[in-house]
Amino acid sequence: MSDTASALGKRRFEAGDIIFMEGDPGTETFLIQTGRVGLMKRGADGLFEPLATLGPGQVFGEMALATKRPRAAGARALEDCQVIAVSRAHIDEKLKDADPFIAALFRILAGNLESTLDRKREVERAGRPRTDAVLKGRQEALDRAMDDLTGA
Repeated sequence: MSDTASALGKRRFEAGDIIFMEGDPGTETFLIQTGRVGLMKRGADGLFEPLATLGPGQVFGEMALATKRPRAAGARALEDCQVIAVSRAHIDEKLKDADPFIAALFRILAGNLESTLDRKREVERAGRPRTDAVLKGRQEALDRAMDDLTGA
């Protein structure tokens, strides 16, 4: 990674800085050199839910590069940190120079990942109405039980 590290930009973020937001285009992936980064996703209530805390040596932002989709989560510096940013163009250039088998394998893995994410979204969408109906039914049963207990 030393060739990549020297060829690409190092970036510094202060604690609290937003590195990227959920929904942003994925044009880079990042390798953490120092500090910690939090990954977050906006919940149904509009608040951010923490997904993971990453530290030195870990990579984030690669999903959007692999799938060429908008970022599925946001990233924020939890403490002062330094990262190496690797652009999509740099990765594409490396793949162009790579052994054809390795380049094809990377593209197949990215395609498989994209298919898996599509399927996950389908399952989540299909399950949501059923889950909502079950929760509504349980809430109604709880309300009836509370009415019975309180004599209302």
